[in-house]
Amino acid sequence: MANIIDYINEYGEMDFSELEFNELDALIFSQLVYIDYSNEVGDAYDEVRISLKEVNSEYRHNHTAEEIDKEISIVNRAIQLLELCAETKRFSEVKLTRFINNVDSQIDKQFSAVNFHIGDDIAVIAYKGTDTSITGVREAAMLSYMFPVPAQIEGLYYLQETAMRSGRNIIVCGHSKGGNLATFAAVNCSNSLKKKLIAVYEFDAPGFPNEFLERYDFTEIKDKIHSYIPQTSIIGCVLNHSDTLKIVKSVNANLKQHRVDSWETDGTSFVFESETDEVSKFIKGYLNGLIEELSDDELEDFFYSFFKTFEDSGINDYDSLKQMDVSHMFKLFSSYKGIDPEKRAGFMLALKSIFKDFQALLIKEKITSKLKKDKAPDEIEEETETLDKE
Repeated sequence: MANIIDYINEYGEMDFSELEFNELDALIFSQLVYIDYSNEVGDAYDEVRISLKEVNSEYRHNHTAEEIDKEISIVNRAIQLLELCAETKRFSEVKLTRFINNVDSQIDKQFSAVNFHIGDDIAVIAYKGTDTSITGVREAAMLSYMFPVPAQIEGLYYLQETAMRSGRNIIVCGHSKGGNLATFAAVNCSNSLKKKLIAVYEFDAPGFPNEFLERYDFTEIKDKIHSYIPQTSIIGCVLNHSDTLKIVKSVNANLKQHRVDSWETDGTSFVFESETDEVSKFIKGYLNGLIEELSDDELEDFFYSFFKTFEDSGINDYDSLKQMDVSHMFKLFSSYKGIDPEKRAGFMLALKSIFKDFQALLIKEKITSKLKKDKAPDEIEEETETLDKE
């Protein structure tokens, strides 16, 4: 299986005049933005530009190997990607500028972005996705009941300011929540900037309310928006995408497909699937059903209570959440006093139902997967129908 690492190794000695910018380049920049360049790149109002090769050297000088090893996995992989890109003709002279990293837990905002300048003509503006902090995850959840969220507003302002100052043609990209920010900013930016917009790339990003997708300024640039999710997408199942969504084949399972180094590539593009799998469809149905059935106020109550329970228990990031089993999570939520008892009971029933149905689906998926290895297609269909009835 080939992935973006193989792409860099194979095409790294071809600059952007020899091989045009493509979807894999956009994916790479959407990962490099996960690094905190505060000590290496000037802030959003600083016009100083520094090459990717120099940034890598400075970063290694400013951070010990031990510090890098302690970074969360997505950042650690981005640092390794930076080092690999820095040694190539294609990426080494790309210039970084106008880095920003702004986290405000008081208003549940997490925002980070950077400009990558290619040659004299193109600015790739990349937005960072959700990290493992509760603030970041909570803001992603806010997309279901609040529109726009604080990071979307700041993302639009960042695009408008930095792109106008650069005067270049622009490509906007992001992974996870970063992809959502990229699309929101591109749709809402000024008409003069839209004329300079080459493309928007979003990778396994939460979607938007249908009203947003039906707006004239969205349909105006719809053909320039390239959206990708893996076949078992979970993050990308939240809300809605346009009908141009592409499904990428991943070698990982379930939530681990959010890791883009598991996405299969072929030459300068991805390997695609025709549709998402049953797990992804299940989650999309439940999430969007919940969003449709509950009012914005009820959704806000639910997620506020959910995350407040975690914070009061000292759970501030995904790593600490992984240490807690599901039964303990239910006990914490059921004991939380900050929500009306009747609503809390309703939310508990909904959560238990989701976990029960999801476990049943996973069991079915495992059985079906084994059948595919051991039996003929007609036998698989017959036994799968039996599982559905049960």
